Amino acid sequence: MWRYGVGHSQLLLRATPDADHETCLDLHFEGVAAVRVGTRYVAPEVRPGDDSERAVLMELAAESGAGDRHMAVVLRSAAGSGLVLCREVSALRGGRDALGGLEGSDGGPPAVGLARPGPGQGPDSR
Repeated sequence: MWRYGVGHSQLLLRATPDADHETCLDLHFEGVAAVRVGTRYVAPEVRPGDDSERAVLMELAAESGAGDRHMAVVLRSAAGSGLVLCREVSALRGGRDALGGLEGSDGGPPAVGLARPGPGQGPDSR
């Protein structure tokens, strides 16, 4: 988790620049009502959650006011899986500064990281 802002209900997961990629790649979740994520994801698959996954998150978010406008999003990779209940998710190509913010935010140290796929790690390698 690069940043989770409770007051703004936002979650940012970031893949930082490396030798093969000059810019950050961000997954920005807005309207976050519940989160169950791991500490690191390598080339995650991001997909809508099914009814059972949404039910798990709705139980976690029982007192948050989450409702029909929230969707379950599943993160899955060889390094782990996670669930996010949110209103919107965007994949954004960021700047070159690994600690730079999203839309003018002040940045911060990562707690959950995203890594780009290495050889044999992409979705086509299964």
